[in-house]
Amino acid sequence: MGGVLPLYYWPPVAWLEEAARLRAFAVGYPARLPRSSYYYRCYLPAQGWLSIPLRRDSRKSPWQATWPPDSRWKLYHFKVIQTLYGKAPFFLEWKPLLDEIYQTDTYQTLAQVAWRIIQEIALGHGWKVSLSQTGVPLSLQAGLEGKGSSLDRLLRVGVGAGGL
Repeated sequence: MGGVLPLYYWPPVAWLEEAARLRAFAVGYPARLPRSSYYYRCYLPAQGWLSIPLRRDSRKSPWQATWPPDSRWKLYHFKVIQTLYGKAPFFLEWKPLLDEIYQTDTYQTLAQVAWRIIQEIALGHGWKVSLSQTGVPLSLQAGLEGKGSSLDRLLRVGVGAGGL
């Protein structure tokens, strides 16, 4: 294994670049989720930030982090993604995963949602990935600004784009 990458929700393009370099890696959380981080937010160039609203105490225990029961974030995220990318070249390829995440109650925690996304990205690229509940994730803060999320790239350009 090549290291521990952060278990981000639709990770930024810089994360994809590091994962492509490593090809085999683990993903995990720090001891506490930083505020306003990619762990529960993704950046879409045409929209801005999409954030999962976490319960007040969730950042203290990242593996159990969840959202309020009456939260409508899934419907909102799905509608934004469908509006922005419904006609994108690879939208239909990723639609089953989007439906699974946003149209069902299959996943109850942030970790479950993020892990499912990472598994699908890794499968498409042929990467070997595992969960690490003990390793400290690498810091990828440098170079994250302005590149958008993996969601934007995967729906517009597809897997294998840009050397990934």
